[in-house]
Parts: sequence; structure tokens; C-alpha cells
Amino acid sequence: MIYLVLSILCSTGIILLFKVFEKWDVNITVVITINYMVCVIVGMFAGLSSGDLQNGQISISWLWLAAVLGVLFIIGFIWMNQTVRHSGVTVATVASKTSFIISATGSFLIFSDIVNWQKILALVLAIPGVYLVTLKDQSIHLNKRDLKFPLAVLLSSGLIEILLKLAQSSYVAESDYHIFLITLFASAAVTGIVMQLLRPGKFSKVHIRKEIWAGLLLGIPNYGSIYFLVKVLNQKNWEASFIYPINNTGIVILSGLLAMIFFKERMSRLNVWGLILALIAIILISLGEYA
Repeated sequence: MIYLVLSILCSTGIILLFKVFEKWDVNITVVITINYMVCVIVGMFAGLSSGDLQNGQISISWLWLAAVLGVLFIIGFIWMNQTVRHSGVTVATVASKTSFIISATGSFLIFSDIVNWQKILALVLAIPGVYLVTLKDQSIHLNKRDLKFPLAVLLSSGLIEILLKLAQSSYVAESDYHIFLITLFASAAVTGIVMQLLRPGKFSKVHIRKEIWAGLLLGIPNYGSIYFLVKVLNQKNWEASFIYPINNTGIVILSGLLAMIFFKERMSRLNVWGLILALIAIILISLGEYA
């Protein structure tokens, strides 16, 4: 349970940091790239302190997974940014955090997770719950022309979750978690650097001191969110179809409550209903896991 709580806390911290970065006027693409470099450094320190880095080694069997996931991390971010620009933060958040629909379905089909009515009903309730909790403006603007971006975010987020579970369950030993994540984040960093160098006007609107500080602040919880999530996935008595909905819904609930406390965001009646639906979904899926 502690790893699940830590993963939710780290992921919530990332969301709150992005709210802070909005006021800093930083180049988010540069921040994300620096953040992945920081993740590599954090992974090295964590791996050395635990002793896993000395014993672990890069394996050809999972190297391709780490490389693909690293690229997906960057591409998913770009699609998320496009979704925010064209359709707003609410649509982007909903598209990202309802990815448990894909990962839970993949868990049923690929990893033979148990299917029962509690889990199915929980997934059905969690979708509007996540939507209503994140809703800040009752008028959501979603043009058919721009539908491709939130769909891309939904698909990429779900695919990342499935591939993480595949890596944990079939390819990566627990002692190799740090070196696997270091390789993954190195792949993301290299991809980000290449894309930044190829981007027209790549050095415009870059305040390197701000970007470095933002990347440093983001890198620590970002590494923690993925590392603790992989540790949760390694729990023998928990299935991915239970973990991902709980994790994503928990992040949405906690980030909404903390935004209300730290950023004085008001919770509307719809937000409260979403919170209730999300909590019912968590209770149901917990009952379904232990049924």
C-alpha cells in the first residue's frame, strides 16, 4: 500500500508543479527534457544507495521496451500539450487519467486479470467521476477536428501503462528496476534533445535558469511516480486492473483537493459529485479485487 500512496503523491506533485510553471513563463518542452536528464541522475543515486545498480545490468530482453517507453513519454507529452492548446486542461486531464480504461482492458485480456461486476461498474463510474472532478468550466470546447489529440493522449497513456506492466511481469527483475528506469528516462531525454535541436526557433523563449530549476523540481517526483508504480505492479496479490484505476483516480482526487487548498480553486457542485463517484469507484474496485 505504501508504494501506491507514494506513487499517487509523486504524480500529484507533478500536476501541482505544472500549475506553478504556468506562472514562470518557461519553455515546457525544454523543462520536460531537462526533467528526464534529472530522472537519470536520480535513478543513479537511488540505484547506488540501494546497491541495485552494482548488481543490475542492461538486458537485451527489455532494452527495446525501455527505448519505446522513453519515446512514448516524450510523444505523449507533446500530444498532451496540443490537447491543452486546442481543447483545454480539462479535456487533457480526462484523456490522460481515463487511460485506465485501456490498461484495465489490456490487463483482462493480456494478463488474465479477474473480471467481475464490481470492477466493471467501478470503471463505468470512474470515467464520469474523473471528468466531473477535473471540470473547471462547464462549457467544454472540443472540435471534431481536434479530437485526434485527446484520443492520442488516451491511447499513448494506456499503452504506456500496459507496457510498464509487461516489463515488470515478464522482462525486468526487481533488482533491475532502477537500471531499467534509468535506460527509459535516458531514451526520453535523448529523444527530447533531438526534437528540440530539430525544432525551428528552438532557442526562442528559453530562460535557461528557470528551465533548469523547473526541470530539477520536476525530475525527482517524476522518477518517484514511475518507480513506485512499478513497485506496486510487483505486488503479488494486486492486479493491474485494480492498480491503474485506483492510481489514476486517486491522483485526480488528491490534485483537485490540494489545488483547492494551495491555489484557492473552488470546488463546484459538479466537482463534488465527481469526487463522490470517484470514491464509490475506488470502493467498488477494491471490493472486486478482494472478492
